[in-house]
Amino acid sequence: MSKKTFVGLFLGFILSATGVHTSCPIELNPPSVVVRYGDSVSVNCSTSESSFSKIGWEAPKGGTSTESTKGTHSIWTVESLRDSTAPQCFISPSNQSHFEQCLKNLNIVVYMFPENISIISSGRSDGVMIENENYNFTCNIHQIAPVRNLTVRWYKGDTIIRTDSFDNEHKEPVNQSSVYSLKPTRQDNGVTYRCEAYMDLGPEGPQLNVPSQEYKITVYYGPDLPCSVIELLEGVALNTSECQVEGNPTPVIKWHKDNKLIDTGAPMTREDTGVYTVEAQGNSHFRKTLQVHMLYGPELNCPSNYTALEHAPHNFTCTAQGYPKPVTTWYKDGEEVELPGKLKRRDAGQYLIIASNKISTVNFTVDIIVKYPPSEIVELEHSVVEVGSTVWLKCSSMGNPRPNYLWTYYRMANVIEETEDGVSRLLIQNATAYNMGSYTCNAFNDIRHVFKTVTVNVTGVKAECPITITPERMVVQYNKETRTAKCKPMFSTNNAKVSWGNETSSDSWNVNTTEDWNASPVCIATFDGLGTCTKSLNFTLYKIPDRIFIHQHNLSSMVVGRVLQLQCDIINVAPARNLTVRWYQGNDTKRSIDSGSLRVTGCRPENSSNCDIGAVRYPVNVSSTISVLLDRRHNGTQFRCEALLDLGPEGPQPPSNPMTSTVDITVIYKPIINTTKLPRIIPVFRGYPEELVCEADGHPPPKIQWFHSSGKVLQRPSVAPSANTLSVSEAGMYNCSATNEVGSIYHVVEVILKGTVLGSPCQVEMEPPEVVVRYGNSISATCRSVSTERTEGMGWESTAGGTGLKLGVTSLLLNISSVTEWDFEPQCYINFLDHHQCIEILSVTVYKLPDSVSASLLSQPGPMVEGEMYMMRCDIANVAPAKNLYVNWHKGNEIIYTQTFNESSLTPVNMTSELRLKLRRDDNGSQIWCEAGLKFSQTGSNPPMMQSKLYQANVLYPPTFTKPENETLEITADSMMILNCTATGNPTPTYSWQFPYTNEETYNNQEKNQPVLNQSFQFLGTYSCTASSNQGNKTKYFIVNRSPGNRTTLAALVGGFSAMAVVLLIVGLLFVTPQGTLSFSKSNYLRGQPTSSGPV
Repeated sequence: MSKKTFVGLFLGFILSATGVHTSCPIELNPPSVVVRYGDSVSVNCSTSESSFSKIGWEAPKGGTSTESTKGTHSIWTVESLRDSTAPQCFISPSNQSHFEQCLKNLNIVVYMFPENISIISSGRSDGVMIENENYNFTCNIHQIAPVRNLTVRWYKGDTIIRTDSFDNEHKEPVNQSSVYSLKPTRQDNGVTYRCEAYMDLGPEGPQLNVPSQEYKITVYYGPDLPCSVIELLEGVALNTSECQVEGNPTPVIKWHKDNKLIDTGAPMTREDTGVYTVEAQGNSHFRKTLQVHMLYGPELNCPSNYTALEHAPHNFTCTAQGYPKPVTTWYKDGEEVELPGKLKRRDAGQYLIIASNKISTVNFTVDIIVKYPPSEIVELEHSVVEVGSTVWLKCSSMGNPRPNYLWTYYRMANVIEETEDGVSRLLIQNATAYNMGSYTCNAFNDIRHVFKTVTVNVTGVKAECPITITPERMVVQYNKETRTAKCKPMFSTNNAKVSWGNETSSDSWNVNTTEDWNASPVCIATFDGLGTCTKSLNFTLYKIPDRIFIHQHNLSSMVVGRVLQLQCDIINVAPARNLTVRWYQGNDTKRSIDSGSLRVTGCRPENSSNCDIGAVRYPVNVSSTISVLLDRRHNGTQFRCEALLDLGPEGPQPPSNPMTSTVDITVIYKPIINTTKLPRIIPVFRGYPEELVCEADGHPPPKIQWFHSSGKVLQRPSVAPSANTLSVSEAGMYNCSATNEVGSIYHVVEVILKGTVLGSPCQVEMEPPEVVVRYGNSISATCRSVSTERTEGMGWESTAGGTGLKLGVTSLLLNISSVTEWDFEPQCYINFLDHHQCIEILSVTVYKLPDSVSASLLSQPGPMVEGEMYMMRCDIANVAPAKNLYVNWHKGNEIIYTQTFNESSLTPVNMTSELRLKLRRDDNGSQIWCEAGLKFSQTGSNPPMMQSKLYQANVLYPPTFTKPENETLEITADSMMILNCTATGNPTPTYSWQFPYTNEETYNNQEKNQPVLNQSFQFLGTYSCTASSNQGNKTKYFIVNRSPGNRTTLAALVGGFSAMAVVLLIVGLLFVTPQGTLSFSKSNYLRGQPTSSGPV
């Protein structure tokens, strides 16, 4: 290069560096290159200037000449690049150029990377290292360039543990190494190390890396023992401890305790706890002394229960063993507690003892019992009880052991003792006079005994004799073997003398079965302390009837619709009140048709004035009568009456068979044609006659006769079976008539020839469309043809009379003066011009109002008892049709029940409706009745209803005070006071008063039986009033106390005297003269002269 050129380039470089020209018109392609050491390279340098003198490259190898060139670019090319010096492209301006000479450096990297690298250790060649000694690993990388792009990574296993980079700026290939220092531990034993060379040549170059071989090390350490105390679970071996002798190579280990060699594989127990010596020979010799502890869970040694005396020191002991030492906690009722040194009763109970250490937790339940004496008796108080009521005496005492109870009282069978849950109760049921007295409750345990005494007073007492009669009820048959009744004290603990009246001193009574009809045996007993009392034997002497028979009461001819009365006479039976008579119809032996009303027909002359069936006890004649509304179903029926003496469970068992009597009934009734076998329309094939069968039921048997619509008689009347059948082969209207002495009936049949087409349904209008008529009344109805232009004529047919065929009419009236058939079906027929005929039946309902409606009580007549169930029956006699019947039951103005019926019979029948009712006291005096009606229309008019007689309820109920609560009253001395214990009840209650014992003689018997006392009460205390009836007793108490001093009266007296003093003062000022005299003319007074009125 010439000196001039060099100067020019240098000046250009200086100018470029100082910023004289901000840009050099040179472009390198590529602008930078990365070349592997020894590879070829080529770079183009170009310019956008068109006027310059020279362009070229300055480089250690491959530079271009500085001579002028005509081109606008210059290429730098090297076949094998080994120098990393950056070449420069320059451009020199010409005389016409507007820029100074400039140059541009090529960014070039020449690299070399080895195919493998190596790692060496400063330790032994076999990889053995001693724990905690210093060692070095060296990673050797040969012929690497450029070094500044090199990174060395160290790996322990697969984990990077160190990364080295280098500041060496040498660009030529060199040998480079990386050193990693370590101090191995036993955890590094068997670990592999390696290094990895990595070169990053930027985005223009490749990413290069190469690893070394792996170097595995073996670390020698120990032997040693990393603990000074060993803890083992009881039952495991020493060689299973987590703390074991460690060493590499594996040491030989020996364990000693008390200078004895130990088998480390044997299970250990808590007794093996102690000091042990371990010796080990391995990488070195090791000896160590240490403590071995056996771990085991808590074990509690406690009694399951403990008894202590209240307020006394206790010696309860509960020990807990275990390692580590357990922590013991006491719980009671879920809360942590501490057991006090002296126990109280509140400390008694169940305790949960929990002992725990790190091994486990155990618990134990201890029942601690605290004994203490019985407390004073509570809840036992004096009692007042109404007779027949129940009272509890309650005795309660607290103690441990739980107190035992012993009652001391006059013992009766109605007194029950029971002890439960530490409380003793005495139940007096159905209290009587014998339950009055003192009751002492004793409570005791093995520590102390306490007692308390109270009294029981029974009010409203009516003495009952405590004796027992066996049997309680005696039922004996007339003129049979005699029987004996015995009388003895009810309670064996009481001594008593018993006898049967004045007849005998024996405790036995024998019945005379031929004479004792009215016997009322009475047992008399005398008790110490109770006096004499009596009790009667419930005695019945009975006689079965001599015979029983039925006779007819009123009819000589039994025709349907008439009422037949049958009377059943039972001869010589006793007692009549126990007799039941039932009536049965046909073969039905389970359901009676009537219970029959009973009356006595034969009384002894001496008792003719008192022949009450419920009172007479000697043999009498009894009759039962029933009424039967006859219908055709009764023909050939047998009626039977059955008489049975119901003497209850004390009577003969099983009960004797009832006596019966029967009667057969023959009923005459009008014929009825069986239309099932004789339909209204019958088709006949031409040339094939058809037989019409007309069967009729009636008594006497009816005569059958056939007529044609033309009026021709087809058959003479006859009762022979052959008269029932008529052979026909021609179309027309055929009339079958059935007649007997009671009446007649007919049925019309239309015979059509097969193939004849019937017209549309009969187009007829009926006015009215249906008729409801009372039996025997008249009806009228109009039949009107809708097809007037086709009508030839029309007519009415009925069993009560028709109109015959009327030609030329399209409307026809039917008048029946009296309907006397229940199944009444008038028919309107129309003949058309085309020789066809149609028939329409008028719907007629024939009804009959009941002959009577009566309500009765099915049970024994008499009053009703509140709360009991009763049955009432409503009898509706001879009503039709039953399907339209309904019955309303009334109580007062309220309908309480309505019943309808599904009976299909069209003829009159007897119907019944039953009502179950339970009455209250508010129903006493209320009126109960039933009414029966026939309902044919929901909206139209219906026949009037018939009402039974009113049954007035007589309801028995126990007494109830108008003011039921007890009263406490205060009175002053000698004052008047009213004690009112008025009560309502049915029957009207009677009253009895009991007064304080000091006051009994103050009141006479009449006053003691009144509901109101109006007296001057001189004695304080408790007054009781008992209202009694055969339905029960109620008692009310009045407590009369003395009132404190009456300050109102004193104030009135003081006020009165004060007012009088004021009046006297005013009078003195107004009317007293100076001389001290009183004058009403003080204004005219002159001294020494009289007034006009004189002195006063």
